[in-house]
Amino acid sequence: MVAYLKSQHIKSIDVCWAESMFTSTLIIAPTLQAQQQTVTQKFGIPFISHPDLLIIDESPSISIETARNISVWLTSRPYASKKKTVVIFGAERLTIPAQQALLKTLEEPPTYAQIILTANNVYALLPTIQSRCMVIKADLSFDLRDNENLSSTLPS
Repeated sequence: MVAYLKSQHIKSIDVCWAESMFTSTLIIAPTLQAQQQTVTQKFGIPFISHPDLLIIDESPSISIETARNISVWLTSRPYASKKKTVVIFGAERLTIPAQQALLKTLEEPPTYAQIILTANNVYALLPTIQSRCMVIKADLSFDLRDNENLSSTLPS
């Protein structure tokens, strides 16, 4: 399922999830900055230290150990929010074993889990990962300068 959503057409991502069987989302955008901006705009996630928010942005690859740690982190209930949110920037950097390890969590996520993957190329991910996520192709027609405070909320 691929959704082509323009920012002005989205009222709430909760509406998208309510109409979808997916609890995981894959955002396709060409650059890390566009991926970060799309996550901020569509999900309203402030990139601050929060006990129920886990940001993954590892280079040059994301290991199987990290994927297993995500699954373990999601086993505990949210502390200060209704949901525990994992954002994996550059999911195309997940190694094949890491993608396979993450697959079980994507197939049967806890009810309170919100998993957001971003990538610049959907085909860099296993088809089974793609099929477990609602895929959103970011609309890049907006001006990156529109949000003055964006740079202060994004991880560096």
